Amino acid sequence: ANSDSRAGDAAANVMLIGGIELFRQGMQVGKEAKMQEEILAELSTSFGAEIEPVQRYEFLEVLGRGGMGDVWLTRDVRLDREVATKLIRKDRMGNQAAVQSMVDEAILTARLEHPSIVPVHDLGTTEDGRFFYVMKQVKGRSLASILLAQVKKDADALADYPLIRMIPILRQVCLAVAFAHSRGVLHRDLKPSNVMIGDYGEVMIIDWGLARRKPERDPDRPLQRGTHAY
Repeated sequence: ANSDSRAGDAAANVMLIGGIELFRQGMQVGKEAKMQEEILAELSTSFGAEIEPVQRYEFLEVLGRGGMGDVWLTRDVRLDREVATKLIRKDRMGNQAAVQSMVDEAILTARLEHPSIVPVHDLGTTEDGRFFYVMKQVKGRSLASILLAQVKKDADALADYPLIRMIPILRQVCLAVAFAHSRGVLHRDLKPSNVMIGDYGEVMIIDWGLARRKPERDPDRPLQRGTHAY
């Protein structure tokens, strides 16, 4: 009888602990949702237009992961095409600074309209309130992978990217960077892995997450950021 009583008490304790944990999780979800609504309202006010949930994109697979968001291969249902979408991570949803940084990245990149700067098509939120922005999907390989293959004496890489082809690629990168500088924007993380070479000769500078405007002089936000080797 004592064994049955102890077993019953243990089961009750487990149920109580489980109930407390579910309540705690529910409170956390509610808190994050409220914070997200406040952030959304504040951003909508600053843009002068309401940012609404967008349902036209189907998330297919993760192409890359970052500290603030993941890049997904996405299908644009309305236009029936594949695009790349940067989606903020769930653990950053309630972080106003992270959300603002991602929105700033989308808007800054969208304003840099140049053939060698990845174009941004859209900005919105998912139904669960996660911010994202949509950009061109660049099919090809990074300049870093090409250079590494050439260092390893890969026959295909040496044949496909001789010096006579690499020089125009570098020239396109320089022109895109010069264009950004003319608009007062510094990339701050320019390196071979952030230069994509398309299958049909496209050259795209990607990942403008650390970019900032040149006139800004905030002592708490140092100018030098990104990868130290570059």
